[in-house]
Amino acid sequence: RPVENVDQISEAFDGITYSKGQAVIGMLEATLGADKFRDGIRRYMAKYKYGNTVTDQLWAELSAASGQDVRTIARDFTLQGGVPLVTMTGSTCRNGVTTVSLTQGRFGLDAASKAPQTWHVPLSVATVGGGDTDTLVTGTAATPVTVKGCGAVVLNHGKASYARMLYDEAGHAALVRDYPKLTLEDRVGTLGDDYALASGGYQDLSRYFAVQARVGATSNPLEWSTVTGKLASLNARYAGTPLEAPLRARTVAILSPVLARVGIDAKPGESALTSNLREDLVGLLGASGDQALAAQARGYVAKLRTDPTAIPPAIRQPILSTYAANATPAEWDQLLALAKAEPSPVAKNRLVSLLGAARDEAVAKRALALLGTDTLSDPQKAALLRSVSNAHPELALDWAIANRKLVEGFIEESSRAGFIIGLGRGSNDAATLPKLRALSTASSKAAVDRTIAGINVRRSAAERLRPAVEAWVRG
Repeated sequence: RPVENVDQISEAFDGITYSKGQAVIGMLEATLGADKFRDGIRRYMAKYKYGNTVTDQLWAELSAASGQDVRTIARDFTLQGGVPLVTMTGSTCRNGVTTVSLTQGRFGLDAASKAPQTWHVPLSVATVGGGDTDTLVTGTAATPVTVKGCGAVVLNHGKASYARMLYDEAGHAALVRDYPKLTLEDRVGTLGDDYALASGGYQDLSRYFAVQARVGATSNPLEWSTVTGKLASLNARYAGTPLEAPLRARTVAILSPVLARVGIDAKPGESALTSNLREDLVGLLGASGDQALAAQARGYVAKLRTDPTAIPPAIRQPILSTYAANATPAEWDQLLALAKAEPSPVAKNRLVSLLGAARDEAVAKRALALLGTDTLSDPQKAALLRSVSNAHPELALDWAIANRKLVEGFIEESSRAGFIIGLGRGSNDAATLPKLRALSTASSKAAVDRTIAGINVRRSAAERLRPAVEAWVRG
């Protein structure tokens, strides 16, 4: 795509570009098989090692190595946006063989992303305790698929395809029933699909909660990390609303026993997944106001005055984040003193960012007051203001608009157009929208439009999910 100004650089190379690219390449590898995929990559590298290429040349070599038509599939996913939605519309089992009917649509979170579109979707379909088969879902007509076994049907078995999977009522009930029998990839993928489908309005969030309830004490750490991420998303959706407090309380009730099992301290020989889960748990529980964890964090930070290594490396950042999120004015002063005294530039920058993480708005305003002093460098000021916007987007945006000249003084010129706009990105308040529109210029219009679209999508999803969330927090 043409890039005519600096602001379009970030539009062309955003997170979707890289995450979708990785997912599509992974899908092609799973479709062709690892050996044939590698052979195709080797052919491509050898043939074009001294020249420039276009993407179709990669597809041609993968096709030659595998004997499959890669180009048709790949072009669907790389030359058009969006995410396929494969829906199971019926399932019958006779003589030990299950037949399902699959239709294709488009997954999206708003009207624009739901515009009709089709792909050639490679898909693995399996039954729990039975067999599996590969198919290609194309066009708008139903695709019949047969697979051995009469157990619960699992669409996108192994979760390699870049698509969302929607089940009919009976199919989803069977998945919930047989959830412990699914592979880890399918368990994690089902959690992700159900949450996303509810957010998009394709099904009720109660389906996600039914699957989440099947994640238990002996479940894989990756499942609990997934649950932690979804609960963090829900907490963010309802920040500043009447649901905030009960959601946090339910989050703490569910996740604090998990942290108790994992332990606050790393154990010799534990897996990376367990270490990652601990970080996730401490981070969300701390942000949710878990009082026991907040007390532990205060104890750790108190020891830093005499022992810089008091906090184990595995939990240093989430413990400091917990302390910062729950900081009183006096504790914020202690954090500021630690930041000033920190000799390591990298560690100092992290502490400076944490100065903006307090949930207490009065404490957050003290962080904003620092921006008008010479205490911090320009990059540190930018990081601190962004940090304040994470918990208080409206406060940070209003302050930046009122102090625009000061803000533009510590932001690089190439980043100015989108910086202030980005401060309002996490807002759930409709009053933020006209403020963002007022910031729109020729160079920043795309950033404003994206931010407003994101806020509107979140607000719509929050309203859609609210009844199920209210029922869930009541238990």
